[in-house]
Amino acid sequence: MSIPIADRGFPARVRRSATAADHKQNSWQALIGRWLARIERINQRDDLRAIADNPHLLADLGLTREEADRRPYLASMGVYLFRFETLRELLKDDQYTDFGGEVIPAAIESYDVRAHLFNGYWEDIGTISSFYHANLDMASVIPKFNLFNADAPIFTRPRFLPGSKLIDCELKNSIVSDGCILNRVSVINSIVGLRSRVQNYARIEYSLVMGSDYYQTIDDLELERRRGLPWIGIGENTVIRRAIIDKNVRIGSNVRILNEAGRDHHDGDNYFIREGIVIVPKGTIITDGTII
Repeated sequence: MSIPIADRGFPARVRRSATAADHKQNSWQALIGRWLARIERINQRDDLRAIADNPHLLADLGLTREEADRRPYLASMGVYLFRFETLRELLKDDQYTDFGGEVIPAAIESYDVRAHLFNGYWEDIGTISSFYHANLDMASVIPKFNLFNADAPIFTRPRFLPGSKLIDCELKNSIVSDGCILNRVSVINSIVGLRSRVQNYARIEYSLVMGSDYYQTIDDLELERRRGLPWIGIGENTVIRRAIIDKNVRIGSNVRILNEAGRDHHDGDNYFIREGIVIVPKGTIITDGTII
């Protein structure tokens, strides 16, 4: 993976005569040009072999021959770094609408453009399935990305929430975020987001529950009970499996979100199914006894 970097440097038309440094720079430009010409998704094995980078070119960029043979399919991560003055000059052409397809190719013509080989964790989460699996992997025994790496700590916005309260619960290979209240529930291979409220004997399996943006007051809870509305969170005896539950969702009691019909793609009244994964959008209300 790589991050193209643009700098004023020296214009291509007056670039120095070929040296070892120039040779490496030209290799970067050749490689960047190939990346920009590629389609985003390759499904056929023949097509995949056709876009493999030349091992000699990769060796020029610092990879060993063994690494070049093992990783011939380098691609742009779509992360770009510019000096402010350089970016302002490039964006004077108001016809540009795409960085990868227009701005970067234009920069190669007049600026010192390079790529940075990135060897750390990176996942493309452009599909529902990839987003789902990348998140659930965080809760695995040995995840691809270590949230607890002391050499590279993770910082987030402080919310000053209380620690989560778990009463007589069963949890396996899961993450429970701050400020949750879980009463006698089972959470298996799942992630439970901040401020989640999960009621008695609910069961969550292989799911991403994003939680809530706020707490409901006692008065709110009593009023909504009188109106017959589910509280924000997950009600009693509800079972959720292979699902993504967005924020502020109200799921009633005795609900089954299991994709029991085994659909791969479906649009319901208040949910969607993509690649077999059920998605419940933000703020949705699912009443008692609903079966998905």
